[in-house]
Amino acid sequence: MKTEIKSTIIFRVPKCSTEATLEGSWNALKESIKISSTNFYELVADLAYEDISSATPEIQHTIWKYFNRSKYRATPYGTFAGVGIMDNKNSSNKPMIISEGQKEHSFPDWSQTEHLGRFGPLDAREFVLTNTSRYKAFGKTRYLLYENRKFHLSEIKVQKEVNHILRTCRKATPLSKLLEGSPDIPETLDLLLEMIQHQLVLTSEHPNIIGTDYFLRRQIPVQKKQPGYIISERPYISGTLPTRPLKHLPELANLLSLLRKKDKTTDLGKFIEKFRQRYDMKAVPLMEALDIEVGIGYGHLEDPEEAMVTSYLEKEENPIGLEDKLKGLLFGKKDLNNQPIDLSTLEFEGSEAVSLPNTLGVLCSLYDNDLVIEHIGGATVNSLAGRFSLIGGALHEYCRNMAELEQTANPDILFFDVGYAGEPDVDNVNRRAGIYDLQLSILSYDTSPAPLHLEDFMLSLRGNDLILFSKRLQKRLVPRIASAYNYGRSDLSVFRFLCDLQYQGITSDLSFSLSSLLPQGDYYPRINYKNIILSPAKWKVHYAHFVVDAEENEITNARKNLESLKLPRYLVSRTFDRTMTFDTDNNEDMGALLFILKKFRSITLEEGFIPQEPVVYDISGKPYHSQLLITLAHDKPLYKALPVRKSKPVPASQNFFLPGDNWLYLQLFVAPSLSNQLLVKHIKPYLKKNIEKISCWFFIRYNENGEHIRMRIRSKQPADYTHLFSAMTTVLEKATRKGLLQDVQVSTYRREMERYGMANMERVERYFQFDSSYVLDNIDFGALQMERYGKCVGFILFILPAYDKNTDAQTAFIDERSHSFCQEHRINADSYRMLNQQFGDFLKSVNIVESKLKDQWSVLKYELQLLLEPLDFEVKTSLLADILHMHFNRFFVLNQRTHEMQVYYFISKYLRYRKATGRYLFGEQSTILSV
Repeated sequence: MKTEIKSTIIFRVPKCSTEATLEGSWNALKESIKISSTNFYELVADLAYEDISSATPEIQHTIWKYFNRSKYRATPYGTFAGVGIMDNKNSSNKPMIISEGQKEHSFPDWSQTEHLGRFGPLDAREFVLTNTSRYKAFGKTRYLLYENRKFHLSEIKVQKEVNHILRTCRKATPLSKLLEGSPDIPETLDLLLEMIQHQLVLTSEHPNIIGTDYFLRRQIPVQKKQPGYIISERPYISGTLPTRPLKHLPELANLLSLLRKKDKTTDLGKFIEKFRQRYDMKAVPLMEALDIEVGIGYGHLEDPEEAMVTSYLEKEENPIGLEDKLKGLLFGKKDLNNQPIDLSTLEFEGSEAVSLPNTLGVLCSLYDNDLVIEHIGGATVNSLAGRFSLIGGALHEYCRNMAELEQTANPDILFFDVGYAGEPDVDNVNRRAGIYDLQLSILSYDTSPAPLHLEDFMLSLRGNDLILFSKRLQKRLVPRIASAYNYGRSDLSVFRFLCDLQYQGITSDLSFSLSSLLPQGDYYPRINYKNIILSPAKWKVHYAHFVVDAEENEITNARKNLESLKLPRYLVSRTFDRTMTFDTDNNEDMGALLFILKKFRSITLEEGFIPQEPVVYDISGKPYHSQLLITLAHDKPLYKALPVRKSKPVPASQNFFLPGDNWLYLQLFVAPSLSNQLLVKHIKPYLKKNIEKISCWFFIRYNENGEHIRMRIRSKQPADYTHLFSAMTTVLEKATRKGLLQDVQVSTYRREMERYGMANMERVERYFQFDSSYVLDNIDFGALQMERYGKCVGFILFILPAYDKNTDAQTAFIDERSHSFCQEHRINADSYRMLNQQFGDFLKSVNIVESKLKDQWSVLKYELQLLLEPLDFEVKTSLLADILHMHFNRFFVLNQRTHEMQVYYFISKYLRYRKATGRYLFGEQSTILSV
């Protein structure tokens, strides 16, 4: 994977030059304050520069903070800093030149949308769009609605007319077209207004958070007396930035990716475990899974009190390698003061390579010949760049280009953006132009050509990864949120889930902080990688250190104390959300530092990086402290395609079977230790006795709502069902009297069409019958574990040629399954040593395969070949994994996934052993040669 630096750079520049004075900037600073803080502006509106020294200390300090921000902090906020874009492809020795002034892009504040809803009669020119969050549960339609700044789940029983409108308006539909053919237009309009009131549908007068800005689209002017949202643009004029300091960025990112774990949030990890227990590898509608009443919910969002408690208990795992190494260095040396640690000089244990996102944002600044990293990470660079797309022009084009790069690298899946507006006071950060071709807008109007709908989203588990896919598009979906919004603020489970899901399978957070690792430290050294500063040196200082000497003034005394601590000239403090830079040679800055120390008693100061040779100037030659958003990119595919099982339409009646309708489906609740006894001594004789009336049967083991066996039996004729049910009742009554059975439930059999493919379903059921029969014939109550493993290994080796004649393809399949299960079980070095030792014991215990077993395997191999032959490679690979997974489910009573992991590992090791020695221990050579 070759990671490259994109030549296009987004730069961020404070309003004022580093040479600016408060006296020369006061009037312009007041205008910026007026936009950002109307309350404070009222206190200083008539204050002349000469009168600032007479103001209260609190007002003086607040003025200092605003001025400090306007010189040193490049984060765009109102008019305090601006953003621009430049192409650094042809680097020169000429410094970068920007315009002297900022271009202000003004928008009405998003909070105004609360007062601009849809009012009055419908207009024929309006478009109508179905609420994209609707889904079905318990025979009713559920959907999200938004009231009083909160999301709520609503439920209605949909009537025929309502359903027609909902289906018709999956895409934005002109009202005039919707009314065509209506037998009663006034009645339809009344119904529509009612649906709008209940938020079942939206119209083009409702706000859209993504796309052409809502106020511009509806031509709503900016009201000067109303709060506004401003993005300041600082146009690029000429020149370039030095590229040499950036040289080592790609290798740094690759190193950090090796030392970090794949991102999987606590909530997502727990959801995966619950999903596996509840659904295993079954495909289910996303909203069903997230609905706490019918599914498993997400996080503790449905129980805020529980969430508050568990937030103290749940801690993210520290990434491996890097932090451990740094801890050792910090504890191992007594005097680290002002001695940087260079990661390039350290040796780290090898680790499995983890993929970086296709576009990775690096927020940094140039410090003479060094590069200072302020943030490195994100699922996409668009998470940082997206909000600036609202400006349009080159910034929007760049965001689109990055989205296209991601999509081109992963042609078999579809990326989509998620539009969310849940906090009117902070949702300005969520506003953006259309960046990705597809988008899901949650309770926002959607201006895209083909909006995504949550009812179309399906979820399944492959290995340890959740696969989100679209039923309609038959494609895997991956969310990419082009917003810097802190989604942890949201209590909407589907939004939180999609935000978490975007990080699955990649390492995106490459930033780290020593003070987070060791929060009680008084000093932290600088961390470098060659010329790249990853973490600045930090010192914890206390007000007690600055006790005034009676013979010296406060500032002089404080400066001496800083010098005694060997602190640099420029220092930075971060208190709450405020970042302040102090020039210790400047008396006003020193006064501000003492003001803060008096308030907080102790603070952490970190070294500030103000270059001696600035790289950004305006056309008047004034220097600026700049911040750069650099994109690291690669074109390696990150996501596997969803195998699409092409099939003919199947009538809805074939998707499920109610009790009495051909399929007898019983849930037999039995202790795992007694389950095989129930199968062999009661179920097997029943099947043998009634086989003439049975066209198909199979069983699986399950643990949802208690350990049980799911028994499914299909009658040959409708009349046979009653006989089979009655005979089974007699058998189960005897088993219950003997204490084998705890409970019995008769259920509706719902075929797993999404998982197995509609055209293959009956053949899959037929194969399951042969596999179930094989397992029943080979249940051995006294068998040792290695004997059971031997049967599994031999069986899989025997049938693999039905999947592919090529032994390399067989090995690739086994290796992929083994790797996936080892990841799921978090197999570490000690675990691998144990597995290898067990494999050695396994080889010693291999027995000659009995001819009876080979005969049974031959039948299964033949049936498998019939099943897999018509399918393309990706589909049959996925289907074989599913089918073998169910074999393990039947063959082992407990911990089936762990047994599956061990068997796949043994086969993977055996295939290498076989290749190296030429020895075939399971008699599979004949099957390879005969295929």
